[in-house]
Amino acid sequence: MPYTPAAIRNDGKRLTRLIGDAGYSSGSVDPEVAREGTEVRLVWLLKLGPKVRVGPIFVCGNFVTKANAILEWIPISSGDTLTTTAV
Repeated sequence: MPYTPAAIRNDGKRLTRLIGDAGYSSGSVDPEVAREGTEVRLVWLLKLGPKVRVGPIFVCGNFVTKANAILEWIPISSGDTLTTTAV
């Protein structure tokens, strides 16, 4: 695929989502571009940061539906890795 700034931005968004899905919600992705004549060398620098885990989950303000019924529909539970997909 040819080198274009739009393609690099899109790839950066995909990589950011990928590391977020691995549990590194504060991670960042930066491209490092080196040009030599008509060739471009691209290296991605990934900064992961700390892995984030889910703490206790509280369901408040609901008097009709039981908390367990609501928590069945939430794809995460206490102690799980917090991912961008689960959020």
